[in-house]
Amino acid sequence: MRFPPELCGKIAQDIRDSDWELHEHAPDIEQWKDENATLYALSLVSKVWRAETIRHLWSGIILSEGIDDVSDGGPSERLISRILASCNASKHNVAPYIRRLYVEGTCNEMEESDVISGICDFLTTCSRIHYLRLEFHAHPRRLMVLRTLSSLRFPHLKTFYLAVAEAENKESEHLSDFLLVHPGIQLLRLEGLSRMLESQFQSLREKCPLPALEKIVTDILSLPILSSSSPVKTIECIPSLSAGSHSAGTGAFIWALSRLAHPLPNVTELVIHRGGFEVDSVVLPGLGHFFPSLQVLDGVSVSELFFKLMGSVDRRVSPSDSFLPKLHTLVMYEIYGRDSKSYIQGVAFATPTDAAIEKAVKALPFHFPAIVSAMYVKEGHESLQITTSKIMTRHFLEDGTVDESQSNT
Repeated sequence: MRFPPELCGKIAQDIRDSDWELHEHAPDIEQWKDENATLYALSLVSKVWRAETIRHLWSGIILSEGIDDVSDGGPSERLISRILASCNASKHNVAPYIRRLYVEGTCNEMEESDVISGICDFLTTCSRIHYLRLEFHAHPRRLMVLRTLSSLRFPHLKTFYLAVAEAENKESEHLSDFLLVHPGIQLLRLEGLSRMLESQFQSLREKCPLPALEKIVTDILSLPILSSSSPVKTIECIPSLSAGSHSAGTGAFIWALSRLAHPLPNVTELVIHRGGFEVDSVVLPGLGHFFPSLQVLDGVSVSELFFKLMGSVDRRVSPSDSFLPKLHTLVMYEIYGRDSKSYIQGVAFATPTDAAIEKAVKALPFHFPAIVSAMYVKEGHESLQITTSKIMTRHFLEDGTVDESQSNT
């Protein structure tokens, strides 16, 4: 039975996971291998199947630990050479099909200069990439790759991930050069840049406006790279690759706000992973100043100061007097432990009672007149080894009533 080429192409397209951009984590290597095996088998059926499957087979490439049997720590020289040969083949050049590339270098296997040179050569062949993810955690030769990267052009690039353990000044310069010539980036994820000097932040702000940027994922201390002209709507702050309290918590968040050159008027969603900061009488005005259009705030750590702030007013403020007049969704986190103690950034305080939580949540409309939904998440301290979370959700209706629900996840 013969299938029409269009149907063969549709089947091949459905086999390959094309949603790497939507995944928070790196692409699943085992799933990628299974997809490759299926697509390769289909390519052997007939010339029609080969013609329709080859572009999907090569649409996503992973160079990482565990992708071949030769290396247990990264892509081997043999594998890199094999891929390069396919990309440079005069008869069936597959380079035009490559749309997504993930490279991870973490170990001694990739310290071989031939492997690094091979990756650099491979990058030069992938001009049609629209998804590029590079992870070089503590890798000694990563600068060679970044230097090559800064000289390349990917006209269709939409998603760019870069993760390094500790960025050096030279690396930040290469990053600046790369971003400058890729104005079409819509999703940007940067890890390990928190120790860049403030002068580098200023340089990035001035040189790299990123006019198409919709979302940035980075650690708190890297927020100053954004300029006031940035169109970014969503900011997601993740834990820094650099261990230490300097890269997380309320103090780090206040520091980052103080280094922002101007407000970011287009940001409507701010997500701080796992309750990254507390909102008190100092932080709230800062949020209002730098994020005047904020609609969704996820990541507030509850604390004694938070409950005090919620109880500081007893009537609804007008939008003109609210620090966040457009905020409609708020997600709060409480980390509870033993002996009626809860924690914020390692500091214990008395676990709030259910009545105190309810009172604070019902006071949210007093501070945020546009509030529609609030979620209060109680998570056990790591010492408790509890994997479930208690979630309390409140929906504020137009008639002033509150719709309540609770769940465990």
